[in-house]
Amino acid sequence: MPARADEASIYSTIWAKSTLPSSLMDTHESWSVCMLAATPGVRDGCAACCGVQRTSRSRPSMSMAMILPVVRCRKVRPFLPRLPGSSTADRFCTAYRVTASAMSLNPPVVSMSSSLALADRRLKCALPEYCRHSYHAAMRIALAQMSMGAAIAGNVDASVALITQAADRHADMIVFPEIQYSPFFPQYPASDTPLDAAGYAMRIDDPAIQAIREACKAKRIMACPNIYLEQSDGRRYDTTLVIDAQGRVLGMQGMVHIAQAERFYEQDYYTPDDAIRVIGTPFGDIGVCVCFDRHYPETIRTLALRGADLVIIPTANTSAEPEEMFLQEVRVQAFQNSVNIAMCNRVGVEDAMRFDGRSVVVGPDGQVIAMAGDEPELLVADLDPAAAKAMRDAKPYTGLRRPELYV
Repeated sequence: MPARADEASIYSTIWAKSTLPSSLMDTHESWSVCMLAATPGVRDGCAACCGVQRTSRSRPSMSMAMILPVVRCRKVRPFLPRLPGSSTADRFCTAYRVTASAMSLNPPVVSMSSSLALADRRLKCALPEYCRHSYHAAMRIALAQMSMGAAIAGNVDASVALITQAADRHADMIVFPEIQYSPFFPQYPASDTPLDAAGYAMRIDDPAIQAIREACKAKRIMACPNIYLEQSDGRRYDTTLVIDAQGRVLGMQGMVHIAQAERFYEQDYYTPDDAIRVIGTPFGDIGVCVCFDRHYPETIRTLALRGADLVIIPTANTSAEPEEMFLQEVRVQAFQNSVNIAMCNRVGVEDAMRFDGRSVVVGPDGQVIAMAGDEPELLVADLDPAAAKAMRDAKPYTGLRRPELYV
């Protein structure tokens, strides 16, 4: 619902001492109204107003929770480190939020709460590393449901283009399907394959990975690419990287359980990872469950017990597999473990395999938030990582376990 008139009048009256360039004060961008930073013990803040009239009147009485900055404006964001405060920690760890006036925005605000969530997501990209762990809010996730060609360069270009599209749709993170830089070479046994699988293996410093990192930094978005990673000892893994909005690799997770079946000769190519990790991010703790690993309930259960708020699943599901069963499998595990799950699949026909798409985002209550079709698509959905912990507190399924009785 639109903001009430009294809310709009309060939120559109923002005054503070500005330390930003005066040129910003006259800048108007859609959805960017003002940025206000308040610090403990300092009632004055710093505002960059975009089309909002500033006034010398006394500021209306507001609680700290109502002091809400817009940080989505790309012209404002670089100046965040210069905001006033008694210490650097004060400047950034104060409760930041967003406000927007339904009367002055163009296009108009449809929902005040949606604007709050948007700026909360954007703020995370600007927070310094040392205090990101203390700031959790809703996030927008994009699933890059894509087909792959034989050339790495073409797959890199497609991946970078999808990062740009995701950023343009205000996503905070983009997730890619399994081995996004190559055809699905594990459909052939290593002894009888038309593909040079070794040619798709890459080290962590490979230009194809660097391209993703640079795109993340340029577009201020996180990414979770899945690659055929070769370590310095020559072992190769089916691995997902977690890259932050500054282009840094926060962590990685390889496939733990390696399949060996018709069309999935994965043991011929992959070394199993020997750990199940939870990776800290500005949006909470994230776990990665690579494709086949999700069929083992211990994987997602372990990630949830270790505090994961979101589990991402890069996968390669085909139309020959039980589509409905796979969907319910993800929904049930999200529900039983009170965790958000985002599964991103490939699409397209590769020899005898038709990849089914149907990428999906599921909430910690097991309900489907968004689901793609069977064609190439950038699926974008909003989820709340903090809802996972709230669900565990409200319905403590994992907390009531009795592991001493289990095999």
